[in-house]
Amino acid sequence: FLTYLFNTSNTFFPHDQPRPLTEEEQQDYCQHIVNKITAIGFLLCDFKFLSEKKAVVVQDHRMAEVGQSNGGSGKSILGNAIGHVIPQVFIDGKADDSDRFFFDRVNHATRNIFVDDVRTNYNFERLFAMVTGDMIIPRKNTDPLEIKLPDSPKILITTNHAINKAEEDATRRRIIYMEVSEWYNPEHTLVDDFNHMFFDDWTADDQWILFDNLMAECVMYYLRSFDQEWYRKGMGAVPPPMENIRLRSLRQEMSEMLYQWADEYFDPSGTHLNERLSRKDLFAAFTEFAGINGHGVTRSNFRKKIEAYCKFKGYDFNINVPNKIGQVYSDWKPSHMSESFIGDSDKSGGVEYFTVFSPTKEKELKPF
Repeated sequence: FLTYLFNTSNTFFPHDQPRPLTEEEQQDYCQHIVNKITAIGFLLCDFKFLSEKKAVVVQDHRMAEVGQSNGGSGKSILGNAIGHVIPQVFIDGKADDSDRFFFDRVNHATRNIFVDDVRTNYNFERLFAMVTGDMIIPRKNTDPLEIKLPDSPKILITTNHAINKAEEDATRRRIIYMEVSEWYNPEHTLVDDFNHMFFDDWTADDQWILFDNLMAECVMYYLRSFDQEWYRKGMGAVPPPMENIRLRSLRQEMSEMLYQWADEYFDPSGTHLNERLSRKDLFAAFTEFAGINGHGVTRSNFRKKIEAYCKFKGYDFNINVPNKIGQVYSDWKPSHMSESFIGDSDKSGGVEYFTVFSPTKEKELKPF
């Protein structure tokens, strides 16, 4: 099982194309491993630190189109492992999560809720109160079940997609992420590496003993991380490298249709990038491309989705006006070269304007 954790932490090359890792890649690889070990320890630890009231979300490292699933990477193995150690309720993530009885099999003995393979735009917000406070579980034909926070189960979610509104603070502070690499896929499975399937094919006592000891060590390392502040004070679960997760969240936030349109419309070889354009004309150009329904993009959320596109591409937005806290672009950018500047509303003569700005293109046009 530890080898499985190592393999699913290797996001740099497939199983059949090994190569040496760079120093930076080695650091990321080790962080992925420590993340998995401490996150497993968090799930198995019965005690709840009030400074770490979170759910664990396991995602694929591979970034695909929004709505496209990439199964077979081994995410569910993590949930199954937890269920072999502590009492667990398994929930099919494809079920209708708007059903008020979605969690009705949870009881006081449940130590983990494993929601496997949730759909695109899963409503994570419905879990906010369950993660940070007492659990109120509606049940059919009887009174709701109330489980106080110290005794409530922890939640594990696996998904092929980004969590909805993942960039918002209320969501971000309630999630411990794990990423699973493409090492395992429909063409290369656990059987190819281990000559058996985990758990079901474990007949030798020594394999179970090794597994149980590893799970106990995960709890030990989680508590040690908490005590020694491996990540930060009040946190024991070390996050994985977050850049890829951030990009997945932004891509889902903007929608696949807007991403495809914007990549074409703001092609660096064209004339729209770095130009001050009216919001009305831009939205008209988008609807001409996407159709009248907009695929979730509306007049009211258009700006927010353009901002997400800028962050995804490393562009800046509305550099002609200060940002929300009054900082101007020329002062802010030199000390934030790897970040996207997001200016406030740019209005003139009753018209709102958008500027999608590429520092790279500006440098090409004005090298001196």
